[in-house]
Amino acid sequence: MRCDRRRSRADRGQVVQAFADPGQCCGVHNDALVLTHPRALMTSTTSEGTTAHIDADVRDPERIIRDAQHVLDFREPIAIMLMGVLGHVTTDDQLLRIVRTLMAATPSGSYLALWHGTDSRRYAAMCDLYAQSGAAPLVPRPRDRIAAVFGGLELLTPGCVSITRWRPPPAEVGAARAVSAWGGVARKP
Repeated sequence: MRCDRRRSRADRGQVVQAFADPGQCCGVHNDALVLTHPRALMTSTTSEGTTAHIDADVRDPERIIRDAQHVLDFREPIAIMLMGVLGHVTTDDQLLRIVRTLMAATPSGSYLALWHGTDSRRYAAMCDLYAQSGAAPLVPRPRDRIAAVFGGLELLTPGCVSITRWRPPPAEVGAARAVSAWGGVARKP
């Protein structure tokens, strides 16, 4: 399946349902304005599956699990995707607790996919400017601290790398250059 960047966020549930029959998709966010769109478009139950959205903060993984159990079957493998959100978690201990709590609730065969901004000089400067705007601070982290979240999981190739390395071969999409974000995908044994 080819992913078109022009597709609406409302199609996320449809993408999940194309790969899992029936597919369940559960998004999480804690900003009322951001939640307006998914509440209008990403909530559905059809023969292809269920799409829902939870109003919760990533720093409260127990609530996320509790609310997600209304949509997801935690007896079956689940994919947890934390795309850039962990930068809002201020301490490394809290970051590890969140990921470990979420993954502990899932069965063997579940996956963790995430990316996180690195501590490169350029990204750190951007984080400083972002914080000065009044937005919730972003915490850049070095690669080893980002890679630590995959502890106890089977990290897939190419590992915890610049997220552009997780693209199709260059012949299909053009050459990719490294960016100030590291990420990976891992399977729970």
